[in-house]
Amino acid sequence: MNKPEKNKWVKLCFIFRKRYVFVSYEDGMGNKVKTPGKEYRTVDLSLFASVRIDLRIDTYLAQMLDAEPRQRMTPYGIKDLPLAIFADQELDAPLKSLVTQLWSVYNFRFWTEIFEATLKDKSYQFIHHRDIAKRPAFELPFRIALAGPDARNIRSQIEEWNWLRNDPGTQEYGLQTIDYDYFQDPEHQGVDILIAEEPNSDFYFRDDAAQAPRLIILLDAYFSEWVDWSQRYPNSSLLLVHDRFHDGKRLFLKEFLYSIIHDYPLHEAVEFAIKRTGPPNYGPILYSSVEANQALRMVDGLDNFKLEVDQYARTVNPGNLDRFIQKLPPAAGAQLGAAFKDSGHFGQYFHQMKNFGGDFGRETSGLVPLSNEIQFFRTSQQLQLEQSAAELKTLINTPDLFDTFRQAQERVVDATLDQLSDTLRYTSADRYQPLFPGGRYRLNIDIGQPSQESLITGKVDSIDPLLPDPDDKDGHELEVVLFSKDFILTSKQRKKIRLPLLGGSNTARFLLEVPEGLETAQLRFGIFRKNYLLQAFLLEATVGTYQDRQQKEPAITVRMDIATSARYTNLDEVGERDLYIGINAGNDGTHSLFIKDDTVVREVHGLNESVLKDAQQTFSELLKAAYFDAGYLRFPLDAAVPDQEAFFDQVRKFARIGHSYYERLFSANDKEFKDALKKVRKNSNLSFQIARHEVNYSFPWPLIYDYYLVPPAAGDPDYPVCMGAPLDPDLYPGFHCDGEGCPHNPNLYTYCIEGFWGFRHRIEQLLTTAAKATDTAQSVDSSGKNVLYANNFSDPHSQALLASLRADLPLQEVTHDCNLLELLWSEASRPSSLVVFGHLETGTIAGEPDEPRILTFLRDSWPPGSGNLPLSKWLYHRLLINKIMLDDPWDGAPLPLVFLISCYNATMTVNSLNSLIEDFHTAGASAIVGTECDITPDLGAVFIREVLQSLYRDGKDIGEAIQNFNQNRFRSYNPLAFVFTCFGNSNLKIN
Repeated sequence: MNKPEKNKWVKLCFIFRKRYVFVSYEDGMGNKVKTPGKEYRTVDLSLFASVRIDLRIDTYLAQMLDAEPRQRMTPYGIKDLPLAIFADQELDAPLKSLVTQLWSVYNFRFWTEIFEATLKDKSYQFIHHRDIAKRPAFELPFRIALAGPDARNIRSQIEEWNWLRNDPGTQEYGLQTIDYDYFQDPEHQGVDILIAEEPNSDFYFRDDAAQAPRLIILLDAYFSEWVDWSQRYPNSSLLLVHDRFHDGKRLFLKEFLYSIIHDYPLHEAVEFAIKRTGPPNYGPILYSSVEANQALRMVDGLDNFKLEVDQYARTVNPGNLDRFIQKLPPAAGAQLGAAFKDSGHFGQYFHQMKNFGGDFGRETSGLVPLSNEIQFFRTSQQLQLEQSAAELKTLINTPDLFDTFRQAQERVVDATLDQLSDTLRYTSADRYQPLFPGGRYRLNIDIGQPSQESLITGKVDSIDPLLPDPDDKDGHELEVVLFSKDFILTSKQRKKIRLPLLGGSNTARFLLEVPEGLETAQLRFGIFRKNYLLQAFLLEATVGTYQDRQQKEPAITVRMDIATSARYTNLDEVGERDLYIGINAGNDGTHSLFIKDDTVVREVHGLNESVLKDAQQTFSELLKAAYFDAGYLRFPLDAAVPDQEAFFDQVRKFARIGHSYYERLFSANDKEFKDALKKVRKNSNLSFQIARHEVNYSFPWPLIYDYYLVPPAAGDPDYPVCMGAPLDPDLYPGFHCDGEGCPHNPNLYTYCIEGFWGFRHRIEQLLTTAAKATDTAQSVDSSGKNVLYANNFSDPHSQALLASLRADLPLQEVTHDCNLLELLWSEASRPSSLVVFGHLETGTIAGEPDEPRILTFLRDSWPPGSGNLPLSKWLYHRLLINKIMLDDPWDGAPLPLVFLISCYNATMTVNSLNSLIEDFHTAGASAIVGTECDITPDLGAVFIREVLQSLYRDGKDIGEAIQNFNQNRFRSYNPLAFVFTCFGNSNLKIN
């Protein structure tokens, strides 16, 4: 339920066993106790002996009694908000009838005895729980039917209420009273409340949940009739009232109905009416369910009406029509303009309706103005909207026009924030005002047009029309996932939205609380297609008090930091992902992991910054130690006979380190999370998407080892290494186990090369961007385009690579007389791939750029006597970023795939924010591949050759090409896999 007071409920039930009775528990915060635990207390009641109460129930119930919201403002002042306690019993029918009557008589005395200490001095209301079929949300008009002479007298008094008698709009669209002759007329449907005097009347709706009233109020009901009604009419909430005096019933019903009109749930309306009039002689007794108790909320009537208007706002919304028409061919623009004729006021009306609210604490500020607004819509606006919708539909069903509109249309994510008032209504939050400690808010996220209250920062070029979809096409189901970071999330973390092809999406809403003691607060949310991140956003807010003045700059902002889709028009092209992981820095110096798959969304807090630094440093040192031994290559790629034992030793080291980080990052704390990790462990060739929301900290994801691993005891021989095939168990008699081995050797302790994520799965990393959002490239068209090759190595391996590339590819070499950046920024000369292969110089040398840099050609080829090398002959951060600022990122095809095969350029630490990886990402590269450690030319040359062959000759995507390279190294007994990282779309292909 997306309103916080709707979650303030508890369900208690007696469960009978042969030797004892225990209490089950459930509440609106998701806590459940379905079976008795080991720690419980015992209470003896007059009817039942030895009732067991799990001690967790006492804790949960106390929390719910004190849960916010605890009060609401009413016309009579501040009023306590009672906890709704639904009581039930698991009994057979005869015994249940007896117990129900006893509970009705004693007014839930048993429950108050059981929880006497917890309930003392608290606000709560008991309700008889009954299962009621779920109904559609309440809509206006509010219809009250009355049956019987006494009930009809009450009707005449209702119709004399001044605000109703003098307002025809409210009479038609707000509140209707109906005089039923015992409900014998089947054509009357949609009645919300039936007030009746004859409990034995056999109303026609008895077996029809759709026609049954949401609430039946039975007057003059005696105990013997209560259970009968409860059983005979299962599709309605029941309110049973017995009072000997007519005035008592009349006053009680008046206050009860006014409370419903003032937007109270049933249990609050009963409690408030009792307090205002005094309790009737017996009861009243309320039978309801968690959902049915909230089924007569006026705010739902408001929300449903606004939702109806919103459907037009998302499909018949002209936006900035004139600017959009300028982007269209003249004929198409003229047709669209004609369909939107006389619609200039639509946009303003939609904005007014989005912000239309109501103070339901008084009927003259709630139900009456809402009824008049509905009347205006029905009698004036709706006809014009329907006419425009029909004309637009005709245009959109023309395929050429549909394609034209879609290619020109731009839709954006919009985020707004509402604040919960003391009347428990959400009103738009002022983005220039700090959030309040302890405040309760609602974040609203949709895709379509930016609103006037939008928190999104940055320039929006246009507000394009939102249009209906063709009859034969459907949109996409997306997910909005919120990672609360500093906030307290009190609603579900994942919400589904539907994005049409030309219209706006529905709205995802998240309920938030602001913790005490913060000066600033952040959260992130992402738009996903399944597990593929389309766009990610960061909300940042200052936190203050009522004494803080308005600020000149917004106190609440939302900015985009990752985008793989610019306009949500490439959703059919994006690939599938099996797991998403995001890494993010926190305000307290710690980091968070965001984890999402098809079933699980988790946020892992409290990762110390040193964990990430240590992991990357350890990984680099492991690779370096595996690579070099006192300056000599340990695993030369051209070795005639590989050193298998040395390779096994390195695999063991990698596995132990990789498993330790797996346990630190993914300590499973619930079954769903464990099941998600088990799915990853049991499968191969999954696709992982890693979002670096914090670019400063990389992490060696390929090194993660998730197979079962218990290192041998100190002094014992180490486990054998599995190469992906069964081992002869007779050769390893001391390593037998009971199903805890790898998939190839389940009964043998091993280290398995397939236990590493970088071997078994495909991993891509996404970087934050300050540039304008662009669609992730799915392919690079190489027709007529070269592979641009910049190299400053001159060893035999590099020379052999150059010869191979010249023979196999349309190669253009960067020479001393080339200007690399001019080649890249010219659409005519821009390559399909850029390969930079060389040493990254980090030392300070006179005449060279004073920052990490790569020379783009052989130094020896610089003509003698030509003086110092110009700075433009180097590749370095400031040169690239200045070019981007001067000439903007790349525009037009192709957007090259960039290989930076050098030292450490992929490792973005705190001191290397100027990484070339990030610069090429900002420039618009379709993907970038970089190295994770010092390499020598032989490894770099083999990588470049194998991956380019996979891309250009074999037609594989970049993720598969890198995975194949990693697997080839391990299978040839070389541990130098996991050295290369892909930033960008791992499905990228070269066509």
